[in-house]
Amino acid sequence: MRELDGASWDERAGELDAYYRRPYVESAALLDRGRPFLLEHEGAVFAGIEREDPRDVVTPYGYGGPVGGDATFWPAYEEWARDRGVVSTFVRFHPLYANQRDAPIHVDPLAPTVAWRLDADRDLLGGLHWKHRNKVRKAENAGATVSAAQGLGEFVPLYEDTMRRVDADDFYFFEPAYWETLAGLGDALVRFDAEIDGEVVASALCL
Repeated sequence: MRELDGASWDERAGELDAYYRRPYVESAALLDRGRPFLLEHEGAVFAGIEREDPRDVVTPYGYGGPVGGDATFWPAYEEWARDRGVVSTFVRFHPLYANQRDAPIHVDPLAPTVAWRLDADRDLLGGLHWKHRNKVRKAENAGATVSAAQGLGEFVPLYEDTMRRVDADDFYFFEPAYWETLAGLGDALVRFDAEIDGEVVASALCL
């Protein structure tokens, strides 16, 4: 088991799912107040955040767990954790990789995840639930257009306005450093903006 340094982590970025890339894990570490890391063992990679008092490990919010490799990962991880004095590990597994199957730990399903194929010949609108299809048509009738771009654009002020409107907990008002670090994902972060009469009225960040 070895921990990759920043340069080695960045070199692997092109082959890593967005949830395992350094900017994503570092931005999540700002929220969890811990140290971001990427472990590698016999072809497996595992992104985590090490916290103190008591020392534990959590995977970044989203999808995680070991990817690749074989059954030797978990014994090697346990040895790594023991050497560092880690007392517990909380893993959010990746539903598309189904990497919870071989985990020798207790697993609880929390919520379903929907995967939707985006093949060019699929009728995406026709595949929507009728209520969602009606909302799309309502937006189109109001003159809304959607475009894709990179970077944060106007997402952050729209997000913060929404958090204020729903009276969200202070936790959900992320510090500027979080957004700056997340933006480091580059082309792994895509923003969709909906505009009406040239004004952005909705925005979504997608990995």
